[in-house]
Amino acid sequence: PFVREYVAGLPAIVASLEAARSAGDTTAARRVAHRVRGTAASYGFPTLTEAAARCEDALAAGDLASASAHVQALVDALGIAARG
Repeated sequence: PFVREYVAGLPAIVASLEAARSAGDTTAARRVAHRVRGTAASYGFPTLTEAAARCEDALAAGDLASASAHVQALVDALGIAARG
């Protein structure tokens, strides 16, 4: 039940991440990545956890050159997880 609810909420997380990226708001994107990193780990989604970790770490380091690619990878991983 909780995992199903989590997966059902992934499209909203994708929307938040996309909105942060569109606005150039790296702080908001980092917050989303951090939240996903923790929740994905709790619910047993290691691939999603790894993508979120790479994204959060790149944003935290100010590595904007690679952060965009990591944000996209996280968006992709979220989409895959949402589809099951």
